[in-house]
Amino acid sequence: MLLAAADGRPAHLVRVHGALIGLDEAQRRRLGVEVDWRGGPHLLTYRQVERTAGLVSAALAKPAPDGEPSEALVSLIDTLVEASIPTEHKNTTTAEAVDWTDYETWSRPGDDDRPAADAEASWGHRKPNAPGARHETFLGYYFQAATMVAEDSGPAVPELIRRVLVAAWK
Repeated sequence: MLLAAADGRPAHLVRVHGALIGLDEAQRRRLGVEVDWRGGPHLLTYRQVERTAGLVSAALAKPAPDGEPSEALVSLIDTLVEASIPTEHKNTTTAEAVDWTDYETWSRPGDDDRPAADAEASWGHRKPNAPGARHETFLGYYFQAATMVAEDSGPAVPELIRRVLVAAWK
């Protein structure tokens, strides 16, 4: 999913599959996207991506939805984000900038007061950044990111993401 997002593509599973099989051969082999099988090389199928995503989702799920990520999911995301920071920049700065944006869910509640299919989502408020824009409600999540920045009067640093969090409005 991170590969798809890094290319500016939505993290739909079909796009995740495309990002994985689009890697060069050395990367596909390293990640197990391409393996030697009985009849020769085997390239990861969409069904395998779908099955793996389901297993990961079930492993990281919580017994009751509350709009917050599970501890296991937070730990996994922190580990992946931290692994993306090159070693030479791990301690470049202690300054961070934090920002957030809203992320609307595809799910909608039913007309007859049935809950939305996305039980973790909640209603929030946003104001688009346009002249005359008014506050509006949306169903979804807030995405927050902490990015490395230069310290006051310090040298320039690469603005790398250090932490991310997606949570429903509370």
